[in-house]
Order: sequence, then structure tokens, then C-alpha cells
Amino acid sequence: MYKFTLINTLKSFNLKEIREFGDFVRSPFFNKNQAAVKLFDYLRKYYPDFNSGKLRKEIAYKEMFGKSDYSESFMKTIIHILSNLADEFLFHLNYRKKPILEKLMICEELNSRKLERRLLKLIRETEAEIEEIKDTHEIRYHYYKYRFYKLRFDYGEWIKFKNKNLIDFEPDLLQQITDSLSFYYFEQLLSGYRSVAAWRDIVPVKFNDELANNIIHYLLNSENDFIKNTNLRIHLFESLLLKEGAVEFFYKLKEVLFSESEKISQDDKFSLMSVLNQYCSKKGTHGVSSFLQERFQIYKQALGKNFYKLKSHLYFDQILFGNIAQTAIILKEFDWVENFINKYGSELPPDNGGIVITYIKARLQFAKSEFKKTLEMLTSIKSIIHIPYKTVIRNLMLMVYYELSYFEQCEYLLASCKKFLVTNKNNFSRDGIKKYENFLKYYSKLLNFKFRGKKDGIENVIVQLQTDIIIVERRWLLEKALAIEKEKTKL
Repeated sequence: MYKFTLINTLKSFNLKEIREFGDFVRSPFFNKNQAAVKLFDYLRKYYPDFNSGKLRKEIAYKEMFGKSDYSESFMKTIIHILSNLADEFLFHLNYRKKPILEKLMICEELNSRKLERRLLKLIRETEAEIEEIKDTHEIRYHYYKYRFYKLRFDYGEWIKFKNKNLIDFEPDLLQQITDSLSFYYFEQLLSGYRSVAAWRDIVPVKFNDELANNIIHYLLNSENDFIKNTNLRIHLFESLLLKEGAVEFFYKLKEVLFSESEKISQDDKFSLMSVLNQYCSKKGTHGVSSFLQERFQIYKQALGKNFYKLKSHLYFDQILFGNIAQTAIILKEFDWVENFINKYGSELPPDNGGIVITYIKARLQFAKSEFKKTLEMLTSIKSIIHIPYKTVIRNLMLMVYYELSYFEQCEYLLASCKKFLVTNKNNFSRDGIKKYENFLKYYSKLLNFKFRGKKDGIENVIVQLQTDIIIVERRWLLEKALAIEKEKTKL
């Protein structure tokens, strides 16, 4: 039983919640099954770890009911009942976190029962509470407004029959209902669309763009009040930046992030930071070196103002952690990187955090031309869980072998990397896989000149590296190709 989903749910409860769940299970309103109460009381004894051998179903059954003949079907039934109660309890916990939604639902029920006096009092209270969250980045504001206006419209539909002239309660409510729902819908759709546009550079994403494109066209080419909304405007510019790459949207969004940070929610600041940095990365790939410094400044802003994580994130995103450190390393901000690791390294996820830190420290040593130290660090990594880090660690290992002139190791690892990419092709976007394939292609060409005795053609490789932007570690490859050309000139 200790492997059951029920146990994992109970493990997630804090002390206050486990006590409240006990009251919930004993309440005859929610539960009339006394066997489920017995099961909870039995399990409660092993909170919070639930790692006792007495959690086996047969043992628990005998201790609870004092019967020697174990009934699997009965045990499954009461586990199922208690699991459902736990789900319902979680619903109530979540419900408590949305007091405005709770009031709206009570109002809707009062309205359906025609309890007018209490309804009108609660409507006024609810409206005031909705307006209080307007400037606190509450993403549900327009959704609440939609339900609020709909409630008032529904009230008007029956209260008008109490009026002699049958006039509606508020005749303009249909427009307010439509506008509120549109605000909420447009903001949610564009928020999702910018995420799709961002992820397409990393992994394959299936998404029909037609509706999003129609809404973007409407917002940009018609007179409307929607675009005046800050959050909606941010998501619109984010979508356009990722979709079209126009630099004007980058600077508009950067200005919002730097000067109006307090007006944007934590999650929207994090997403905006990610979009801006993705754009900087693209510009850097196209050879616009100034955007490397732009990227570093945005990262420092996110760290300084504490929006480098979503609200829901338990840990520092390991890909973002690596990108921040690598940006600083390229700018030769070595002391800053050391301080960054020391300050934020403990926030990485425990299953992969040590690997990420070791990799970043290896990159730091590599940037200092301490190649043997780099190799020692990389070889100390024994188990890599996440495919993105498997790829970048292998690439760094290839570069170290090259710098140390370990030709046999270069050849062996190169073949292994090619096979790895073929096997894991579906884990990358089309451009993503192309970047890694091109790295291996040009790396192999460098080996031809450096170790395999090829004499001619390095000039062509340099031209290709200068123009081919879909490639990782391009800076290092070009540096090595130029070094080979220089050696050839000396000869």
C-alpha cells in the first residue's frame, strides 16, 4: 500500500492539512463510510514519512478489522474511497485560495434561488474585491469580471419582470460581458502562443497558428481598447518578437521590464526575461555581438529583482542556470560566475544540480585554457539524466580532447556523439538537431586538418563557419579554423 497514489497525496499534506483532512474524513456531510475513517486513522500514525513495513495492505487490514481472512476487493474499495476524499479535500484547499471565485459561485446560487436581498449585498462586496486585484497582476481579473457581468445580466433577466415596463436591469451588460471575456481570452491565447513560439526553437511543437495570427492582426489593425491593457500588450509584443524578430519589439519589451517591473507579475517577468534572452541568443548567433552584453544585463536584472523563477518553480531551471553562467563566461566575467554558482547553486534540482555545477565549473576552466582541469571535472560526472546536458557535456569533452591533441579519443567520442544524435533526434527541434549535427560536421573537418593530414580547403571551412549560423560552439570552431589557417601560412 505504501506505493499507492493515496500515500503520495497524504505525504504532500503539511501538519495543519493532515489534521484538517482528518476532520474532513470524519464529517458525515462528506463521508459516511466508517471503514475509510479507520483507514485514515491507521495511516495517520505513520505520517509524515509513511515508510513502515506495517503499511502493507494485509497487515493494515488485520490491525484495522481484526480479521485473519484478508479481502483484497474490500481493501481496494476503502482505499479508493479515501483517495476520492483526498481529491475532494484538495479541491476545497484550492477553492479557499480563490475567495472571489467562491463569492461569485455563491452569488450564482443565490441568483438561481431568487434570493434577491442577500444577492445584491454580496454582489456589491464581490465587485469591490474584484476591483482590488486589478492592479496586483491578478491574471483572473478579466475572467472574474466576465462572470460578474454575466451574473448581473442573469439577475436582470428575471428581475425585469418585477418592473412595470419590463426594462432590463442593465442594458449595456452584454458589451461588458463580451469585452471582459475577450480581454481574458486574448491574453491567455497570446500568452500560450508566445510560449509555443519560444519552444519551437528547442523542441518540435504542433500548433495551428491561424487563430493566433488572426487575433494579432485584429489587435494591430483595428481601433480597440484591448491593446491598452499592459499584460495583453506585453504578450502581443512577445509573440511578434519571436515570430517576426523585429528589433523594435525587443527594445519596447526591455523598457517595460526595466522601468515597469513592479507592474508585472512574477510569472510574466520571468517569461518576458526568457523571451528577451532567446532573442539575444538569436542575434548573437547572427553575429551581432552587442546582444551578448544585452543578454547579460537582462540576466542580472532577473537575479537582482528576483524573477529568475516562476512562482510555481521549486528549483532554479538548470538550462537557464547554464545559459546565465555561459553568457558571463564568454564575457570573461569569471569572478561573477564563481559568485553566481556559490549564491544560487543550492537552488538547482537535487537530481541534476551537481552535474550542472560541475559542467559550469568545467566550462570556466576551459575558458581559462585549463584543459586538463576541465577534463578531470568532466570525467568525474558519472550519470547524466537530462538529454540537453548529455549533449553539451559531450560537446565540451570533444573540444577538450581536441585542445589536448587526444586524437584517438576525439575519433571515438565523435562516432558516439553522431550515434547519440540519431537515436535522440525526436528530443530536439529541427533547428536544434541541425545545430548539433553541424557542430559534429565541422569538428570532423577540423580533425581532418589537425590530425588526419589534410592540407587544403581550410579557407572554405572558415567561410562556411562565418556564414553558417545554425551551429553550436561556432565561436570555438571558427577560432580553431583560423589557427589552422595561420599555421598553414607559416609553412
